[in-house]
Amino acid sequence: MNKKPKPSRSFASDNNAGVHPEMIDAIRAANEGHVIAYGDDPFTARAVKIFQKYFGRDVAVYFVFGGTGANVLGLKAVTKSYQAVICAETAHINVDECGAPEKFTGCKLLCVPTPDGKLRVEAISTFFTVLASNTTCSHVSSRSLNLRKWARPTQKPS
Repeated sequence: MNKKPKPSRSFASDNNAGVHPEMIDAIRAANEGHVIAYGDDPFTARAVKIFQKYFGRDVAVYFVFGGTGANVLGLKAVTKSYQAVICAETAHINVDECGAPEKFTGCKLLCVPTPDGKLRVEAISTFFTVLASNTTCSHVSSRSLNLRKWARPTQKPS
């Protein structure tokens, strides 16, 4: 059996690489002195102001430890437990999150087969046609599309 060599770089997770030197410098600078943590500190206040600059004063900012937490909170913010998230069958939220999106949102991931991991209108339309043809049971309603790899309708598949 031939084993493929492991890639020298991978974008599967932000945990696969070291921290950028500018991040280390910022952490080192933040490590000086003492401040009240958990949102009552100048670092959080500065970050919130930056978010407000780009997203408006009414934006709510919640910092999370890692990518899975961010993905789950983002999906939870736009869905209800009886709804679904449509994603490519190879989507990160489907294959790399250890079931966390379904567990913590209560939503079903509806996985659409794609040749390249990109959702296209045609694939979603076919998916819903097949889903709608099964009238013997109830289905979740779709609410969110995972658009990490979205292909424009005019774009030729690669």
